[in-house]
Amino acid sequence: MVRRVKRKKTYKTQTQQRENVNLQKRYNPLTKDENLSTNSVEAKMSIAKPHPTFVYGVVNLPQIIQYLQNIVEIEQYTTRSMANNTIKINCTIPNTYR
Repeated sequence: MVRRVKRKKTYKTQTQQRENVNLQKRYNPLTKDENLSTNSVEAKMSIAKPHPTFVYGVVNLPQIIQYLQNIVEIEQYTTRSMANNTIKINCTIPNTYR
């Protein structure tokens, strides 16, 4: 059997007053940096990479890679061998994905 300790209830009395808290800002406002505005525009213009393509039931991996090399250049994609005869193809350029 576990005994629980009773917590004492605390009541606020009218004699307790809030302490005055200093609400002034500690820091100076930031200065506008012109380089910051150009970096935010460049970040918005970045193009997202396409999703990976999974190929299931691959028996002959070198033949699949040779087939891909005939279609696109080697620098435009990466392959990864996975479990259960599956390969994952990641395109580095969105145009390669299309």
